[in-house]
Amino acid sequence: MEKLIIYAVVSYLIGSMNPAAVFGRIKNKDLRRAGTGNLGATNAHLVLGRAYGAAVMLIDMGKGFICTRLGASVSAITPASGMITGTFAVVGHIFPFYMGFRGGKGLAAFGGMVLAFDPYIFAILLPVCIGLMLLTDRAVTMPYAGAVLFPIACAAFGYGIRCTLFAAAAGALVAARNFGNLKKAAEGRDTRIREYLKGTKPPNRF
Repeated sequence: MEKLIIYAVVSYLIGSMNPAAVFGRIKNKDLRRAGTGNLGATNAHLVLGRAYGAAVMLIDMGKGFICTRLGASVSAITPASGMITGTFAVVGHIFPFYMGFRGGKGLAAFGGMVLAFDPYIFAILLPVCIGLMLLTDRAVTMPYAGAVLFPIACAAFGYGIRCTLFAAAAGALVAARNFGNLKKAAEGRDTRIREYLKGTKPPNRF
């Protein structure tokens, strides 16, 4: 238990390391004051360029992945330990203490957690979430679909109540952080995903 607590704290600290903020500083850009104002991969792409956006996404996913595997190393019998540390990585990404608890929206770190916890669930959820996003033509569909479907998948795969609850908690954090985007979509103020992919409109309203 003591080791798990230590790993949870370490996971929060790892999660709080924000590559978008680092790259923004390197390029003399404050991403919290440019583009969407979010410290994540999408805004890094918009403000800094595609390569930076891809790098931020991979690093953020890596944080969730590494921290989940770190927790899983505590006990191969209890998969909930990996879910706990993965959730703390998501918390750190969304609420970094050194940036006034204002970080990213958590989707990439959440995705890395899912991948590390069960690659089969990830392989199922990723195309489903992307498909739903394209079907609805709303970018905000993806984080909400993942937040809802991950705990359902954990229960369906027989991981038990503790894993399901932590999956739901991590999903709820991502959903709450993306509520602003959901509100924009409801008001019709978001850029449609097909327009974003085609580049027919400036993708600056996510």
